[in-house]
Amino acid sequence: TWFRSGTRGRLGGGCLIGAVALLVAGCASAVPAEHSARSTAPAGSTAPAGSTAPAGSTAPAGSAPAGYRGQVLHDGDTVTASGRVVSVPGKPVRFCAPVAESGVGYLPGHEPAPKWCPLGVDVTGVNLATLDQRRSKDGAIEGQAELTGVYRNLTMQVTKQARPDYPKVGLQPDQPPCPAPAGGWPHGASGENIDVDPISAYSVSHPGLIVTVAMLRPSSDQTLAYVLTAGDPAPIRARFAARYGKRLCVAKSPYTRSQIGTARAAVDDPRPAVRAAGFMTSGEGLSSQGQVSIEISTMRVTEELARLASAQVPGLIVLKPWLAPA
Repeated sequence: TWFRSGTRGRLGGGCLIGAVALLVAGCASAVPAEHSARSTAPAGSTAPAGSTAPAGSTAPAGSAPAGYRGQVLHDGDTVTASGRVVSVPGKPVRFCAPVAESGVGYLPGHEPAPKWCPLGVDVTGVNLATLDQRRSKDGAIEGQAELTGVYRNLTMQVTKQARPDYPKVGLQPDQPPCPAPAGGWPHGASGENIDVDPISAYSVSHPGLIVTVAMLRPSSDQTLAYVLTAGDPAPIRARFAARYGKRLCVAKSPYTRSQIGTARAAVDDPRPAVRAAGFMTSGEGLSSQGQVSIEISTMRVTEELARLASAQVPGLIVLKPWLAPA
């Protein structure tokens, strides 16, 4: 399932519209019911050879083939992650990957019994009595924890257990890859949106010129119309300068729509290599430097997934595994 999110890096303020207009108002994103690991992507690489990135920009983190290989999880690796632990009668204790679930409200005392999760790893050595937010019903127990242990063949031998450590959720200021005008980027109402429909319409009527249309927020009361072009940004900047004034940032993308589409198709969730890695979510967003990135979250990175990502344009795909080598 692909989405054009407002996320960049982790949770950023940039709202991606895309070459085909799709506005994500306020940059809302789903919060997984089972939370993510405390892992980060390795250091990134530069833009593709022969491309020109905007001044001060870099490709998203986790892009170099060597970086992908460093994310591959092997038997015997030590991992640390936070998430839901569940014990169901007749099954091994399970550590659940952070998949998004629809929320259902129940009256106190009427919640269903904890359920086993299909995407996760069997764990040994967990103290079920000390789980955070622990609850039990009908012989099943669940709770939250940060677990450290040794991974082996979809199992984990726990060596340390602690309270869960979840990443902070919130918006981070965008870093426009354009020099700020004299006096800085204009201020307006907090959370204000800009009508970028004219740019999106122009993109549709002039295919191939514009890679992405978005809104950037350098702060809560600064909103910019943002355009990534396939070629020289100057003509697009000139065309929309009168309409948006100092609230316009136009930069050249190091990637074409064709390259982005190819990369998206390569890591789509029906692919066996992606499914085998434990697919969770994927989406096209913006990096903190305002460049397109394709993020895919999986339970782990396998050799096959690393090779698949490495075959794409360097810097475009960001792998975000729940379980990664320490």
